[in-house]
Amino acid sequence: MAFLELGATELEEGFISRAESSFLSSISNALKFLENPSGLRGIGWKIITDATFYLSQVSSFHSEEAVLASLRQVRALLPTEIPRLKDILPLPTLESPINGADALKISIMSAEYRLSLSATSSDASAWYDLGMGLHTMSVQERTTPPAEAFLSLVVSCLTSAVKHEPGNPSFWSALGTAYFATNPRAAQHCFVKALEIDSKDATVWCNLGMLYYFHEDVELAMEALRKAQVLDPDCAMAWVGQGLIASAGGNEKSARALFEHAVSLDHPLVRALKILLISPELTM
Repeated sequence: MAFLELGATELEEGFISRAESSFLSSISNALKFLENPSGLRGIGWKIITDATFYLSQVSSFHSEEAVLASLRQVRALLPTEIPRLKDILPLPTLESPINGADALKISIMSAEYRLSLSATSSDASAWYDLGMGLHTMSVQERTTPPAEAFLSLVVSCLTSAVKHEPGNPSFWSALGTAYFATNPRAAQHCFVKALEIDSKDATVWCNLGMLYYFHEDVELAMEALRKAQVLDPDCAMAWVGQGLIASAGGNEKSARALFEHAVSLDHPLVRALKILLISPELTM
C-alpha cells in the first residue's frame, strides 16, 4: 500500500516516471499476496486494481517493457472469459506499443475478478472500482462500444456499491457523476445524499454546482460553487466553474481572472487550465 500511496502522490505532483515506478512496485508486491493461500488475495487484487487504474492515467510509459511485463503477469492470472464484460470490454492484446487504455482494461478486469472471489458479490469497493473503471473508459471511448451500454453497466455497478455500503459518500458521489448528463434529478439526489453524509466535502459541492450549471440553473450553480470555495478556497474546480459561468454570460474579463486564479493554485487541474487560458475565446 505504501508504494501505491507514494505513486498517487507522485502522479498528482507531476512526477510521472517516478509514479510509474511506484505503481509497478505496488503490482510486484501485490502479486506476492496472491501466492498466499490466506485472505490476502482480496487485498492483492485491490492493490492491482488501483495501481493499474493509476497507470491508465499515463498517456505514454517511461519504461514500456517493464509496464508491459507487469500487465502480462496480471493478465495471465485473470479468467479468459468474463461474462459480465462480454461485448462491452475488448480484451487487451498487450502487444507493444501499449498505452493507458491497456492498463485501464486490466484494472477493470481485476475489479471484476475481485467480485468473483466473494460468494455473495458483496464487495462494495470492487463494485465501485468496476463502475469507475468503466465510467473512465466510457469517457475515453465515446463511440465504440456504444456509450449507452457502458452507462447502463456503470450505473448498475455503482448502484450495487451504494447498496452494499450506503454510508460511503464517495459511492453516492460517483453514482451522481454517472447520472450527470442523462438523469439530472437522479444525479442531484445522489450528490445530496453524499452531502447528507459529509456536508464539508468541497468536491461534492463542486459536482453539484457543475450539475446545475450543465443543466442551466445558474443561480443554484453559483450557490453550490461558493459553498465549495468556503469549504476549500484552494478547490480549483470551484473557480473553474465560476469562470465558465462568467464566460457563458459574456463576461470574458471576469472569466479570465477566475481561470487565472485557478491556475495559481497548486492542483493537478492546473495543466488543463493552461490550455483554456491560451484558447482564442479567452484571449480576445
